[in-house]
Amino acid sequence: MSRFFTRDYFIHGVKRMVLAVVVLVAVLGSLVPTSAEARPDTRSMSCEQARDFVKKKGSAVMNTGPNTYDRFVASRQFCVSQKQFLIRAFVPTKDNKSCHIGYTCQEERPIFGGGF
Repeated sequence: MSRFFTRDYFIHGVKRMVLAVVVLVAVLGSLVPTSAEARPDTRSMSCEQARDFVKKKGSAVMNTGPNTYDRFVASRQFCVSQKQFLIRAFVPTKDNKSCHIGYTCQEERPIFGGGF
């Protein structure tokens, strides 16, 4: 019998295949976001912390309520398109019901003020 058909060679091949699957699962598992990487919640931060977070990141998607979230930016350079305008963003924080943490980007200039 050739070496390709021996029991030991078959078992060695299965072990290598199992090892490859384990390594693949470990690598793919590390790519899945964990709860530590979940969206930050403005309600669990002080107004200053939320404002600094947006300023430091430039743009951030943050929870603002149990079922609400939005993308906030520090300046216009973080908007997706140069055609977008900034609208002041006010969110609830731990110490302020209406904290100005930055801006949101809008496609069209608002009819009644607020954008620049």
